[in-house]
Amino acid sequence: MLIKSLEFIKLEKKGDDMNTQLSDDKLKNLLKEAFLEILMEKREFFREIFEEVLEDIALGKAIEQGRQDKFVNEEKIMDILEK
Repeated sequence: MLIKSLEFIKLEKKGDDMNTQLSDDKLKNLLKEAFLEILMEKREFFREIFEEVLEDIALGKAIEQGRQDKFVNEEKIMDILEK
């Protein structure tokens, strides 16, 4: 895939120097292909990262929700535990 995308590169020979030029659209397409190829090859790795991010977001929301609820006095908890 990525090798085929390299066809977009235009090489110009000027003396002993070799210059590479890419148009914005061609570069954008090349980067998209490379990114998609990486995603496909490392699919499980990215799935695990995405799962962890979602878990962290859910935990953060749960913590925020818990902070909005009324707190119980520590003495009341200790009284209940001592009984």
